[in-house]
Amino acid sequence: MSRPSRHVASLIALTSAGGFCSSHASISGRNYLALSAYFLQLAMSSEERDLTDVHRALIQAFIVNRKFTTSELQRALANILSVSNQIAQSGSEVGHEVRARDITEEQIDDYVGVANSALYHLDYEIRCTKDSDNSLTWQLEVLE
Repeated sequence: MSRPSRHVASLIALTSAGGFCSSHASISGRNYLALSAYFLQLAMSSEERDLTDVHRALIQAFIVNRKFTTSELQRALANILSVSNQIAQSGSEVGHEVRARDITEEQIDDYVGVANSALYHLDYEIRCTKDSDNSLTWQLEVLE
């Protein structure tokens, strides 16, 4: 097993920092621990080729928040990608900042799709539903 990416901690801190986190109900304690353990396993696994630190941070954001509107998810991804870009620039403060309005629905679908491939093994999935006002909501749910 390889060592976890040294940047995973920075991205995890971002997801917990409250910059884009909302106060939705959390997953029950036992499930949260199982998901957190799996998340840490993913962080250490070199076998998940498509899963990047950005996907891991997105999974962590869903573990913490469970539910996002499209605009909240755009902000979350923008923050995660901005930190990832900053890390890629060797920690320089001039990393390319990504704005929420720059995040397209196609990008959301791509990131969520890769995250779902990892979550599938735990019988969890990030699902998108359309609310009565035709707005989209993204939610971490148990597969049945």
